[in-house]
Amino acid sequence: MNLAKKNAIITGASGSIGRAIAMELLGKGVNVCLLSRNHVDVREYIEKRSSASVCAWAYKGDLSCDIDLAGFCEFIRVQVPTVDILVHSAGAYYAGLIAETQVDELDRLHRVNLRALYILTQ
Repeated sequence: MNLAKKNAIITGASGSIGRAIAMELLGKGVNVCLLSRNHVDVREYIEKRSSASVCAWAYKGDLSCDIDLAGFCEFIRVQVPTVDILVHSAGAYYAGLIAETQVDELDRLHRVNLRALYILTQ
């Protein structure tokens, strides 16, 4: 399948999996819109891999923050005419005992791992 000129949204773009997916798609001529909590990391590999034939946009944000999530959704609407590929690579985890974990941590995990993905998929 020819992916050239398709548009992809990738969350977790500064992580190793998100970065690998973004680099592979850029290499196939896919335009990518990337979300990362670390804007600098994303820009470094975009510059190495992108070319005149593809577009790459980076947005810095945290999926657990409603303001960042809404901002990224608006950024997508402005930058990307259509979404052909959606990659949910962002994720959060917590390694601890349930008895000792605050409910705020559960809320953060829910926001990043479920709620944000639901909103982005809409």
